[in-house]
Formats: sequence, C-alpha cells, structure tokens
Amino acid sequence: MTLKTLTRNSLIGLALVIIVYALFYLWLDIPLMYFIRAPFAGTFIAQLCNIIGLVASPMLWFIIGVIALMYTGYQFKNKQTCPAFTLYWGCDIVAAFILTTALKIILARYRPIELLDDNLYGFHFFSMQHDLNSTPSGHTTMAFAGLFGLARRLKKSWLTPLLMIVAVLIALSRIIVADHYISDVILGGYVGLTSVYWVDFILDHYCPCPRSASS
Repeated sequence: MTLKTLTRNSLIGLALVIIVYALFYLWLDIPLMYFIRAPFAGTFIAQLCNIIGLVASPMLWFIIGVIALMYTGYQFKNKQTCPAFTLYWGCDIVAAFILTTALKIILARYRPIELLDDNLYGFHFFSMQHDLNSTPSGHTTMAFAGLFGLARRLKKSWLTPLLMIVAVLIALSRIIVADHYISDVILGGYVGLTSVYWVDFILDHYCPCPRSASS
C-alpha cells in the first residue's frame, strides 16, 4: 500500500466515522445506553463483561507491547537480529495506547456513569479523570490494535475474522456495562485498526532495523 492510498483510505474512514459518531452522539447514544444497560444490570453477563474488562485492560495490552519491544531490543543488542514479529506487534500496541490516551485526555468526554449519577453528557476537554475519559474506548482500541496486529503477523486467513470477533465482543462488553457509549466504541475500533496500518507502513518504509531471516 502506498502512502497516498493509505492517507486517502484513512481520511475517508475518518470522515465516515465522524459522521456516524456525530449521529450517535446527538441522537442515539443516550437512549441506546439505557436500552442496552437495563436488561443486563446485576446479571451474570454483566459480571462476565467486567471480568473481560479486567483481562483485556488497556494497561495490560500496553505491558504486553512494552515486553515485546524489550525483547526486540534484547535480540538486536545481543544477536544483531531484529525479530519482525515482536517489533511490529509491540509498536502496534504501544502506538495505539499512546494515541488513544492522548485522545481521551484531549476530548475528555463524560462517561455514561456521569450521566447516570449527575446528568452530565458531552465533552469537558483536557482532563485526566477516569470518568471524563470516555472516548475513544481504550479497551476497544487496544483490542482491535492488538488482535488485528497479531493477525497481520501470523498471516492466517482464518484467524483474522476470529480475532476480530473477539475484539468486537470486548467492545460490546464495554457497552453492556455502560462503561462507554456506542460512539466511543466505534471511534476506538477505527483508531485501533488505523494505527496498525500506519505503524506497519512506517516500519516497512523507514525502519533501519535489520530483521532475522526466521522472523
């Protein structure tokens, strides 16, 4: 994929996501949040979703990415080889984490809990408070970045849709427990996927690190 094609596709995708995000933000996020949350509140499914949230937490993904990059650095320093798998996957994860954290802080959208407790909805802008960091969904961003990045490394045609289904289920778990609005999840999916494409493109074209033949 060329830089021109990647840029064009990213901008088209961004435009579509902004339109959909706006539609949900203005008319659908609140009613759907109440509609989806009500039947699951206090149920086993909600408890399961909370467990999924812990297992697939953004910080855990970040730690995995850092470990992958540390391993890459160790291999390069001691063996003069650069395993492409851990280099690319680690960069995919860490870059997505940094990007989604920056967007959360800059946009500072109230989470659903703020609507439920204090009737607050919308954007606060520039805040590091957890309840004001709703968009994009960190769990969704990291699930799509980590799992899609993994699928690109393993190169198994049957594995990509399977991992994407897992990413979607993680995203749905955030909606069911009213930790995020649907628009937060949509934006998170876009950020996760797009960051992988851009990181891989940059590494393909500008990374001077030699890779081991076995990678």
